[in-house]
Amino acid sequence: MNTTLESLATGWSTADEAFFRIAAEIFPPAFLAGAGVLLASYDPDPVEDAPCTPSAAAPRGAVSVPA
Repeated sequence: MNTTLESLATGWSTADEAFFRIAAEIFPPAFLAGAGVLLASYDPDPVEDAPCTPSAAAPRGAVSVPA
């Protein structure tokens, strides 16, 4: 049995835009910043396109210095 507890919108609606305009007028900026940080903590971490691998040309820790 599949029970979905929440659904995620794939885009912004006019109602979303109105909500954030109203919230910006009602709440102080510090509260909005804190709420944004809290909400962002629920976002999945971004996935890198490819793993970062060190270059074979330069050994790790090598520094290029002009002569």
